[in-house]
Amino acid sequence: MNQPAKTTIEELIASGLEIERRSASRKCWNMPAKIYHRDTFITTCVIKNISTTGARLLLDADVLRLKEFRILLHGFEIPIKAKVIWEGGTVRGVRFVKDRA
Repeated sequence: MNQPAKTTIEELIASGLEIERRSASRKCWNMPAKIYHRDTFITTCVIKNISTTGARLLLDADVLRLKEFRILLHGFEIPIKAKVIWEGGTVRGVRFVKDRA
């Protein structure tokens, strides 16, 4: 009996297959937003996609070095606390963080 060939993660990545690791599906959004730290405006960004757990941000410039900040979505009044999970150039992947009561 032939056993199926085992595939490593490296082989899957090399083949171009995307592995979904997110706990919630993301929706394309392309919505402008502002980034704040301690009530101080830092920069603007575009939210490229978003889910209930996080988002992918496109920054105006690669100036953001903060690991945690608040994102104020266009048309909303209350900013969302976010933590950087990954970064590359002007793009950041963030996870939304619940505020402690």
